[in-house]
This record gives sequence, C-alpha cells and structure tokens, in this order.
Amino acid sequence: QDYYHQSDHKPKVFGMTASPVIRKGVSSNLDCEVQFTELEKLLNAKIYAVADRAEIELCAPSAKEVDRYYDPKTVCFKDLSEELGFLHSEYDALITTLQNKPNYQNKESDEIAKESQRRLSNSSAKILYCIDDIGLLCASEVTKIYIERGQRTGWLKKASDATNIQSVANSSFLLAEISALHLKFFEDMSRIIDKHLQQGSDVLLNSESGCVEAIKTGYISPKLYELIQIFRSFSNCDHVRCLIFVDRKITARAMERTMKKIGHLSHFTFSSLTGGSSSVDALTPKMQKDTLDSFRSGKVNLLFTTDVAEEGIDVTDCSCVIRFDLPKTTRSYMQSRGRARQKDSQYILMIERENVKQNNLISAILRSEKSMIETALNRDSEDLLPGFFPVEEKNEYLVGTTGAKVTAGSSISVIVQYCDKLLGDKYDTTKPLFEFTNHGDGFVCTLMLPSSDMLPPLVGPKARNKKKAKQLVCLDACKQLHQLGV
Repeated sequence: QDYYHQSDHKPKVFGMTASPVIRKGVSSNLDCEVQFTELEKLLNAKIYAVADRAEIELCAPSAKEVDRYYDPKTVCFKDLSEELGFLHSEYDALITTLQNKPNYQNKESDEIAKESQRRLSNSSAKILYCIDDIGLLCASEVTKIYIERGQRTGWLKKASDATNIQSVANSSFLLAEISALHLKFFEDMSRIIDKHLQQGSDVLLNSESGCVEAIKTGYISPKLYELIQIFRSFSNCDHVRCLIFVDRKITARAMERTMKKIGHLSHFTFSSLTGGSSSVDALTPKMQKDTLDSFRSGKVNLLFTTDVAEEGIDVTDCSCVIRFDLPKTTRSYMQSRGRARQKDSQYILMIERENVKQNNLISAILRSEKSMIETALNRDSEDLLPGFFPVEEKNEYLVGTTGAKVTAGSSISVIVQYCDKLLGDKYDTTKPLFEFTNHGDGFVCTLMLPSSDMLPPLVGPKARNKKKAKQLVCLDACKQLHQLGV
C-alpha cells in the first residue's frame, strides 16, 4: 500500500482463498461488503466468486458436516490446582532469591530472571489448562514433555536465545542455576499430579468400562472420551487420514502421547504438527515437513495440529477433519473444513451439550458464511463503496534522496528500536515514555525519550484516538532525529 499503489508497474497476482473475510465474522451483508471493499482497497484488487459449484464439487468435494456432542465435565480439581499454584509461587520466589545475590546485580541477570519467571508462569498455566480441558493423564504427559526437554537441552539455551544474552560468566552461572530450578519444578509438578493417579491408570482406556471410570475420576475429560469414541469408529475404515484441530500446541503433543498408549488404537499411527516458535511444545521446520510428509504418505493416520494446518496444506486423501476445539472465526471454520479433500469426507465439530455459548458461536459462523457467499455472488465488483472509505491524509516522512520512508504506522517501532540502542544501566530505562492529554474532541501525546540530549519532550498533534496520537508524535520524532543526523 505504501509503495506498490504509487508504482506505474504493479505486479499482477491471481489468488484464491476460502474466506476473504479476515475478522471474526460478519454481522450483515453490508458488513460483509465493507470488509470486502477494505480488502480490495488495501490490495488494489477485485474479489470474484464462482456461482456454479457443480464442477468444483467434482474436483474438490465439500466435506459432510457432523456435530458430535459430549457431556460437560463433572470433576473439579480445586485442591490440586491450589497445590500446583503454591508450588509455582515457591519456585518463582526461589528465582527472585537467586536474582538478588550480589554477583547477579546487573541488567543481564535481571533479564534472565524476568524471562525465566515468565516461562515458569506460562508452563504452569498450560498444565492447569490441560488438567481442566482434557484430564489428568494428558496433564501428566505435559510435565514429562517438559522434563525430557530439560534433561536433553535444558532451559539454559532457550533463555539465552530469548534474551540475547552475551556469554558473560555470571550470566552463565545464573542460567545454569535457573535451568536446574526449572527441571526440579517440573519434576515436583509431575510427582504431585501422578500422586492423584492410581497405579496402572493408563490401562483404563483400553476398555469401555475403564474409560467410563476414567471420566468419573477426571483422568480424562468427557470431551477426550468422545474423541476416543470417534477414533474407534474408524476401525473398519481403510486408508484413514484425519486431522484433529486443537487450540494449543501443548494439547496436541499431550494428546498424541496419550493416544499412543491406548492398546485398542495401536493399529493407528499418531503424530502432531504445530507451528515453530521458541516454546518447548513447538516443532522445528524440518520436523514439520517430515511430519506432514508422513501424513501425506499414510505413515501417519491421525494428526493432531493447530491452526498452522488450516491454510496452504493440500492432502487430497484427507478423509476427516475433527475440530476438537471449535473454530473461533468464519475464516478458521472454512479453511479447516477445506482440509477434508477426499470424496465422502467428514468435518466433525465437537460441541458440549447445552453449551449456549458454543452453539451461538457455530450459528454466528454459519450465518456469516452464508452472508459472505451471498455478498460475493450478488455484489457489483466495480462498486467500492467510496462513502465508507474517505481518503485519509497521508502521514509519512519521505527522504527524497534515497526514497526511504517512515509512515505513521511504522513510526512507533522505529522509535522503540532507536531507544533500545541507547546505553543504559540496571536502574535506567531505555524505553520511550508516552503521556496522553484528553482534549474532549481528541488526544494529544507527549513523547519523552530516555535521553533528552537529542530531543526534549515532544508534543504531537491532536488526533481522534490515543493510538493515532502516539503514531503522529513518533513520526514527528523520527523526522527531527533524522534531520539531526541520527
């Protein structure tokens, strides 16, 4: 938008998508028209839809939608959650104690401690989520995932990568101590969870009566039990290829490990596919490719995945898609449904019985899909609804000699990056400070840089909201700093 729209030689691109709507959904045909027009304006494009889908159905048949209902959970692990919460607080305090040692009084050590406490909190929250959503057996597997990762590579490398710490002796010692604390934390958490599991509890899932008992004790959730029942229904099917969509990476990993231990599902091959990140439950790009290749070839039958597999993955033999966690948006619903490519494939939505919120969500998504299709087929593609999109004033700083440009939208990140390069010690912040003044009909933002040597506090122009006011004052700062030779 900043460059190509002004170019005399624009690229010509043909693109296809199941859903041109990128927000949660649409509330009406008019809302859909507005979103379509926004996209056309942004990309300098035109949206068209196919009116007759008969030929498309021959090449890419639509999956049959099936609703599978499960009972609400009845077991609440309040005491266990409190015990695990106390354990987290204890280890969080131990990290603070380490941080306060005299030889760790520096900025690098503070960053390491802060990052370690954030990761400890995130990991603890993931385990509690699994206890509540899928049961104790899967939560136990989560703790083992963290323990195995800690024993193999330790938290040491992950923390240094995340904080960009240089090889300073004291920092390395602190990282080593914190790595040991993290490993001990997960070992203690695993011990506490396993204390609530009877010996041999994992074999309960090998029989129907055992599964019922596992639900009563909270070893598995009713939702997970219903998924196992769906898998059992595949036993007489040939060439099963099924994608199971979940919200969280750790859920995919934990469920994969749990399902592999169920004897009557041993004729299936399970795996998981998640996006790449620095988290322990993420996969490397090579692992992602190898997993997807195994699914395509049939070496893997049942693949747990996150939204990473919603778009751009074509497996023509995929016979079933299961939404273990419901889609949150119309786009997510349509994209994931499109992964079921085989003839007579199924798209299974798992819905809690009498859950009004979930039923309303699905109803809203279906209405949104219908509205989007109707709008795409009936709209005048030449009409861009100009009344909805008045031409905005251009807020940018352009360097004529080089063509370099800073826009209002990019100005904040430029200022933050500039401040990060300023030297500071433990007690000085290198972050820019912003103060807002409400003028009734708009806001004015004042920017204060960490050092006033270059620029004194800068007052920006009035804008309709705080975000815009912040952008404009940063844009002004970028301009002045560049003119000063920065």
